[in-house]
Amino acid sequence: MAQSLLTDEDIKYLDELQVWIRNSMEFSILKYTPADTDLVFIKDSSIPYLRLSVGKLKFVSVGTLRDLCENLVQQSCIYEVWLRHALNNAYRFSRALCAEDANRFMHYFKSYHEIVDEDALAYEAETAIREARQALFGLDE
Repeated sequence: MAQSLLTDEDIKYLDELQVWIRNSMEFSILKYTPADTDLVFIKDSSIPYLRLSVGKLKFVSVGTLRDLCENLVQQSCIYEVWLRHALNNAYRFSRALCAEDANRFMHYFKSYHEIVDEDALAYEAETAIREARQALFGLDE
């Protein structure tokens, strides 16, 4: 039996690379909607929370990346505000990806949370905060 010069880590990396290429092609060429398990390539892990969360991993699923964006948001009882902050985190994390993966991840994130219009989401968040202040403190800003 022939021995391989590849380590188990090398083989895992190549397997993930193959999956990443397939996922990328399915999105860009076949226009498939990304799934939770689709892999994206982390080209730059200089974002502290991302680096701590994924460590030395080079490939991460879009579902895992979405969870990281959501978990980074501080507790908020107002859903629209929470979602707006999670979307901001998604944009921040997408900078660590190559352009094609960033586009695929943002498409996935917005589809997952049913975000159609970002301006409308921002307006809903501001309105929700204003209504909460009015209800709690009688403040009308």
